[in-house]
Amino acid sequence: MKNIKSAGLLRRRHGYYGVLASILIVVLGITVTGMIFLGSSWWSVALAPLLAIVLTQFAFLAHELAHKAVFASGNSNDLWGRIIANLVVGISYSWWMSKHSRHHANPNTVGKDP
Repeated sequence: MKNIKSAGLLRRRHGYYGVLASILIVVLGITVTGMIFLGSSWWSVALAPLLAIVLTQFAFLAHELAHKAVFASGNSNDLWGRIIANLVVGISYSWWMSKHSRHHANPNTVGKDP
């Protein structure tokens, strides 16, 4: 663990997460705006894969927040994890945290790893 820490592998990458979140917000805004303007046109379906990719990336960001990897404060990680998971992605942050914690406690153990 000492070598990992000294190599800087556990340092928080605030710039990376800031840029990632900014890009995701812009792309989500463009995608939703496009879908609104296209209305019930079949062309709006063409934006669905982009929407799926953006929401998946937001879910990955919520995962990093759940691991307390983004902010130094656990409360800040949880607050933003809840906002992104519950309001943007549409999954329950509490449910996912419970399931994911059980996974980390018993990885690849049949009957215990959800």
